[in-house]
Amino acid sequence: RIQILFEMEGRQRIRAVFMGPPGAGKGTQAYSFATTHQVGHLSTGDMLRDLAKTNPEVYKKMNSTERVNLDDVVIELVKNSLQTDVCKYGFILDGFPRNLVQAEKLEKFLDSIGEPLNKVIQFKLEDNILYDRIDGRLVHSPSGRTYHKAFIPPEVPGIDNVTGESLTHRETDTHEILQRRIQFYHDTTECLSEFYAERGILATIDAAQTPNDVFQRISHEFGKCIITTGF
Repeated sequence: RIQILFEMEGRQRIRAVFMGPPGAGKGTQAYSFATTHQVGHLSTGDMLRDLAKTNPEVYKKMNSTERVNLDDVVIELVKNSLQTDVCKYGFILDGFPRNLVQAEKLEKFLDSIGEPLNKVIQFKLEDNILYDRIDGRLVHSPSGRTYHKAFIPPEVPGIDNVTGESLTHRETDTHEILQRRIQFYHDTTECLSEFYAERGILATIDAAQTPNDVFQRISHEFGKCIITTGF
């Protein structure tokens, strides 16, 4: 396969958010787009899973009577990640922000360092299709790479293409949990489309298309010309 890697000097840094309901494909697209453009792919889901391993006491308090402010914890994780070498040439925030408070805090921080968002990609997909997609999702836990048995199958069934390690289903990929997560998205996150539309940086993508078509549409929104995507 051929990949076009753009020269980093002299071009605008990618500073983007990919938002959409669970199962819409934003994580897969964020990983592929970030890899192609050599920018940081920051998944807050992965950050919180890492926090559960590295700082279990703080993670436990997020769901206990001593509950810490989740928004503050996540924004600090994001701030720290944005200032690492991984994001030297830009970044894609995958699944963050999830509510208006997080969006406002992120905006304030990025404005303070002179790096405001220049694009927000919203993935649109009907709820009934989301359930079908989640049923076939496979994940390589160490890297966060995602596959789908029907839509983006691994080269060897059940095996990660890069490492040769086993793929798994996420514990949260059940019908009951997915139903709650989709409702949370509609109630809390979807309204951010208005927040970013007012700033002139929102682009809505039909996520029911093939992964390659979605990638090409995203590339068009960024004004880039990609020959192949790596799917």
